[in-house]
Amino acid sequence: MSISSSDLSKQALHSMSLRPEQHTSNEFTARKQLESKVVQALSDTNRVGTDKPQSQSVSPELEPSQVESMNSKMAQLNVRLSFETTEDGGRNIVKVVDQSSGDVVRQIPTEDFLKMSERIDDIISELSDVKGTLVNSRV
Repeated sequence: MSISSSDLSKQALHSMSLRPEQHTSNEFTARKQLESKVVQALSDTNRVGTDKPQSQSVSPELEPSQVESMNSKMAQLNVRLSFETTEDGGRNIVKVVDQSSGDVVRQIPTEDFLKMSERIDDIISELSDVKGTLVNSRV
């Protein structure tokens, strides 16, 4: 029984052609298992998050002591930025200010957002004054 070189090359090609498919199949299976574990973990954390009582929710209020703490940390790092908060119409506005020039580096929320919010409030107040059906004056 003799094995020719063409038979060996056929066997090698046949085994090589199966290996990538098997490899791809194994990768696909492993990836699916990993994704299912991630999805399960996320669903578990979502379930745990909904069990939390409302009293533990994070307050959107920014305490003056928090601002002072951030400013002292920035001074320790020798960074010339400071944080300011202002109450503008019942909203907290946080500004990051360059101490050397006095320029506002960043404001949260931005001026554009504040203007848009005021305009939306105006529109809603105008619409709440209208009783009945709202009809356009132009057709």
